[in-house]
Amino acid sequence: MEMLDSALEEGFTIDRAAAFAGLTTAAVRNCHRRGLVREPGCDESGCRRY
Repeated sequence: MEMLDSALEEGFTIDRAAAFAGLTTAAVRNCHRRGLVREPGCDESGCRRY
């Protein structure tokens, strides 16, 4: 459970978030373009975290 709490605090990369939701990364990006999902900010390494 501790590992899950840590992951939730840090957020997921787009591929992990998409897999969790049963989508492809292309589908998530399409949702961004359509304004259905807010695009998150980037972390220190430049990765977006969901």
